[in-house]
Order: sequence, then structure tokens, then C-alpha cells
Amino acid sequence: MKHIKGQVYVAIVCVILGLMIAYQFRAVKNYTYKVSNAKINELTEQINDAQKEKESLENHIKELEGKIQKYEHDASNSSSIAKGMKEDLENIRVLAGLTNVQGPGVVITISPQNKNFNSTEPNEVPYEALVLMVNELNAADAEAIMINKQRIVSRTQIRDAGYYIVINGVRFSKYDKFEIKAIGNPSTLQGAVEMVGGLKDFFTSSIYGLNVTTHPSDDLVIFKCNKIFDFQYAKPIKEGE
Repeated sequence: MKHIKGQVYVAIVCVILGLMIAYQFRAVKNYTYKVSNAKINELTEQINDAQKEKESLENHIKELEGKIQKYEHDASNSSSIAKGMKEDLENIRVLAGLTNVQGPGVVITISPQNKNFNSTEPNEVPYEALVLMVNELNAADAEAIMINKQRIVSRTQIRDAGYYIVINGVRFSKYDKFEIKAIGNPSTLQGAVEMVGGLKDFFTSSIYGLNVTTHPSDDLVIFKCNKIFDFQYAKPIKEGE
């Protein structure tokens, strides 16, 4: 009889311990859920605030650009020297990617293809393919280059980031198409990419297995660079120093 009572007591204790552990687990789970939701809400608010600040800065930049254009227009009408300075400033803006430009050039698309006929898994577009293409176009005297609406300037970063390629801080999937626009002599640019043993042959080979198409255009539009670069260390040298 005592043996049976002991078993009953042990069973009751086990049930109570089980209920306590279950309750604690549920409480911790609910707390984690609440913390996760709170963190998500906090991050969402930060993203929204950053987006609003970015839009405000962009609007402010547009206002300043409008004022600068007015000042330049008024100044260029006053003297030939000011007119020459305005032309130099416009050339600098084009070189720095600070203004939209248009002109003849070439459009290149790079996209992944299936690894083989029995697989639906595509190849990825490696970031070095974009880097090599930009270098080749610059060597062929391209005057402006844009990848997926991101203007390529001297400080543009084209980085590998797992499943993505980051250009000017914007992510693009490696499994999507990349469209490259370059303004310059169309035949020179297209010839540089399509020459025998060139980049097109290299990228469409079995090593990369990419789809690459090129076609010239008489009128391309390339947007200005929207990324704002700060200079904290590089300072202009004053004359006489």
C-alpha cells in the first residue's frame, strides 16, 4: 500500500513539474514573440524615417540645383568668360555623373541561363562579370555607363553580397537580368564587347554560361547618380601650398 502511495505522489509531482515547465516555456516563447515584434516595429519605423529623410534631402537638392541653374543662366548671358566656365562645369557634372545625359551608344544585357537541359536551376550572374564589362566599356571610351538604372561613377561599388550584387548601395538578385547602357561610339562599344575571344564569348562559354546580347542605339538616356558621396579626408590643395 505504501509502495502504491509513493508512486502516486511521484506521479503528482511529475505532473506538476511538467505543467510548470510547459508554462515557463510558453511564457518565454510569448516574451520572445513580443520582443521580436517590438524589434521589427522599431526597425520599420527607422526605415520609414530614413526614407522620409532621404526624400526630403532629394527635394532640397532639386531646389538647390534649380537655383544653381538659374544663377548659371544669368551669369552665362553676361560675359563670354562666364559662358566658358558654365561649359566646363557642365562637362565636370557629366564626368562626375551629377546630371542626366543622352546620346548614342550600346545596350548590353547579361542574364543567367539554365545549367543544363535537365535542371531548372539557373546560373548566377557573378559580380565580376559586371566589373569586367564596365572596364571594357571604359577602355572603349564610353562617356557614361548605367547598370539597372544605377549610374556608374568613380566611387561606385559593385560588390558581391550572397545572393545579391550591390551597386551604389542598391541590391539586385544574381538570378535576374542586368541591363547595361553605355553612351559613346556605338560601333566601337559593340565591337569591344563582341570581338572574337572578347567578353561576350567568354561569358557565354561553359565557364560562366550566361546569356549576353548587345545592340546599338541612336538615343540612350542615362540617369544621374542619386547616391550622395561625402568627402571626409580628401581635401583640395590650395594654390601656393
